Amino acid sequence: MSIIGQSVWVGEVLVGWAPIDTADTSPVQLGPLDTARAAGLPAEKGVRFGQGRALLHRLLGELKPDLVPHLDATTCPHCGGPHGPVSVTDHPAVVSVSYADGLVVAAVAATSKVAALGLDAERDPVTARIPREATERVPDLVKLIGGPPASALRRWTQIEAVLKADGRGLRVPPEQVRLEAEAAQIESDPASYHLANIAGPAGYLISLAWR
Repeated sequence: MSIIGQSVWVGEVLVGWAPIDTADTSPVQLGPLDTARAAGLPAEKGVRFGQGRALLHRLLGELKPDLVPHLDATTCPHCGGPHGPVSVTDHPAVVSVSYADGLVVAAVAATSKVAALGLDAERDPVTARIPREATERVPDLVKLIGGPPASALRRWTQIEAVLKADGRGLRVPPEQVRLEAEAAQIESDPASYHLANIAGPAGYLISLAWR
């Protein structure tokens, strides 16, 4: 992996991050569905959403500088709301974005190299001061996905990343995701995914899945 500022290449995937309070706030033109989604968010979440889209624009610009990407949400296939996966127009790329307390993380890759990708981030209770409620999630996660408590949050970010790459999210029971050292697979699904733990900012666990 080669680090470029607040970005890191993981094979053919470019991952970047920024603190939400100092993230790139340059104006980003939102598509119709993103505009509708942003309008329905509380002020703080609206700012976070806009900064996530700005980070995606920056990373796509690094991926292919000669194209100006146009991002928009897609319609949710289950409820029809404006919160389906992010699509990229006029830019042959797949993308993913995740938010943790105070941080936005995004990943982009060319469709010629990567068919699907997913990203997830959590605060790390070992290296960050986080509310007690966050650490109290660990026993519940262990009951859900098994394994030792010390690595429960890391494994949860890996599972979430796989389910985002799969596209179905938590409509797939998390316990159906089988994790190996650097790979994962969902039960009864032939597709397999690469896994990587991202060496991002201190105090966060960031996991990437792609195929």
